[in-house]
Amino acid sequence: MSYNELPPGTYPALPPSENQMEAGIYMEDQQFKQPKNVVHTIYTEPFSTCTLVTSVCSVFCCSVLGIPAMVCALMSYSDHAANNMVSYRSRKNTACCLAGTAMAAMVVGFIIFCIIIGVSYGYIMTFIEKLYKGGSDEGGSDEGGSENYNY
Repeated sequence: MSYNELPPGTYPALPPSENQMEAGIYMEDQQFKQPKNVVHTIYTEPFSTCTLVTSVCSVFCCSVLGIPAMVCALMSYSDHAANNMVSYRSRKNTACCLAGTAMAAMVVGFIIFCIIIGVSYGYIMTFIEKLYKGGSDEGGSDEGGSENYNY
């Protein structure tokens, strides 16, 4: 069969290369042979303990968000053990978001607490100063101290 005798759109098969011959992949009766002793490996994502650690730390920061973060982290661990990577990634991301939010809430809460303490301290000190100055200025004399009281 010559090149001119082939139907339009078809081409003659090329002879197998040396690499194909060594690997056992070559055309035989117009079918591909599968190479022998092929091992198919599936990539599995390694489990990250970072999610568990941050969720445990977030329990101490904000329990309202930390406990659900820890539950999601443990569920992601069981999904990873069952080789359910889609659910593992979803729960791992949820646990990380909850843990991060809990830690951010603790930082914001601490800043607000410091502001409240600072403002309260200022008001208390101003009140104490007015109390001491008001008690010593009203009577006119500091001796005896009984003239300052109005019954």
